[in-house]
Amino acid sequence: MRERPPGPEAADGFFDRFVHPWLARAGALGFGLWLVAFGLATGGLAARGTANRIAVQLFFYSGVIGTLGILVLGACTVVLAGFFLRRELV
Repeated sequence: MRERPPGPEAADGFFDRFVHPWLARAGALGFGLWLVAFGLATGGLAARGTANRIAVQLFFYSGVIGTLGILVLGACTVVLAGFFLRRELV
């Protein structure tokens, strides 16, 4: 028989198994934005030879969305560091 995964008994989904489900969702959002940015950059590389205007737009949106993803991941890191420092110093 398989063991039950750790987490609260009333866990409804994957993210509810984490100590801070909202932080796990935010981290997944940041990672997803980052992956979308890589996809747009790949599309920009593919369109570079034939449609320069589209390629430039894809690279621009890739940079904007990638920056947002990194900012979300950075905010998650700051929150986790705050939790750690609060636990260790208090």
